[in-house]
Amino acid sequence: MLLGSERTCEFIASIDYVLPQPSPDLSKRIWGEGRFPIIVLLKNSQFIDLLWSDFLDKVGYRANYRITGHTSRIADSKLRAIGGASDLEQWVRQFSAQA
Repeated sequence: MLLGSERTCEFIASIDYVLPQPSPDLSKRIWGEGRFPIIVLLKNSQFIDLLWSDFLDKVGYRANYRITGHTSRIADSKLRAIGGASDLEQWVRQFSAQA
């Protein structure tokens, strides 16, 4: 999972667990509102400093591709073309913001 803005990717983490059902009550306890009922637990989190344009080049997406505010999977064919998900994750993690 990558998080960031329109120009940069600032955070990477692996998804550890997704609650099997939406939980608006838990969302309300965590964030004070029930608007985020899909609860995801993360692991191996890291702050990064990666330009969105560099990420798009790496995975073979057009420069005008926008995902801000949404979630999306990378097509299996694109992952295979760059060596798989583990290779992509390793490549992204080299952009550690703490380096």
